Amino acid sequence: MADIVESINIVSSFLAQEDLSNPCEVNHFLRTLPNPRTGQPTDTIVFCASSVLALADTVFSAFSAAPPIAGEESKITRSIAHELQGMPEARVLQMIAEKWFGIKAVNVGDPGAKILPHDVDKLLVVVEDQSTNCGANASESRKVLEACGVSSPRSIVVVQYPTMSRRTVATFRKTYADLSPRLVSWPTFTPRVALDLKFVTSNSSTESPIQQLQYADRRGVITHDEGLWGLTRFVDLIMGEIPRLRDDENGYGPKGKNFLVHVDIPQDVDNAWRFLDTVLEQQSRQR
Repeated sequence: MADIVESINIVSSFLAQEDLSNPCEVNHFLRTLPNPRTGQPTDTIVFCASSVLALADTVFSAFSAAPPIAGEESKITRSIAHELQGMPEARVLQMIAEKWFGIKAVNVGDPGAKILPHDVDKLLVVVEDQSTNCGANASESRKVLEACGVSSPRSIVVVQYPTMSRRTVATFRKTYADLSPRLVSWPTFTPRVALDLKFVTSNSSTESPIQQLQYADRRGVITHDEGLWGLTRFVDLIMGEIPRLRDDENGYGPKGKNFLVHVDIPQDVDNAWRFLDTVLEQQSRQR
């Protein structure tokens, strides 16, 4: 089981690409960027819509004067559930930002929805609700930024599901290949797993390997993150990502569907993925 735990954590860490871990690191990153030779620099944070509300809590809290709502994600969802039916995820996040964090978001074309050459320290929050996949996140975000006067951002901080962060950054690199802004990933957390305590002292179990796991923090201490995917779903997500990142005829890189730039997959990540693939295949045959 230790090999399974280690392999899942290796793949998960690679996919999350946690370049920045918290708002303080984001702030330091932005403050230490070099200034352009001409004009005011514009830095952007692109929050790709997410059903994992812990991301919204972290990001919105960093820009809000309202008190944090830690632990209240499920209450928020229940209280506005009737209003969410049929809404794009971006609009759901807009509602949460405005209703609970006091952050006002605007649409392209609204009064004030523009970064002007003389603007300094202006915070502009704009909603993009047309994208339906990872690639569209990048292309539609660029359209929105350009419509708001940001044709050449100095930096782009990408906030995305940690299971999709590396792929999303790679699509932004392709979309902005002609400008090459500083692109970094801020997944807000990296999912990790550990062996469930009730199985630690057990010599045998009828449960599948994945069912013997729980989410854990950086120290390996079991956590109970109700807002995250079930463990089986989480493992399915990370196992599906590596084939997409491969730069071959079946992947999303230049040699395949050409949705993103080339991504190097380290040997330890590839080995971990292949080990898990074998374990899961054996488990499937035993059902």
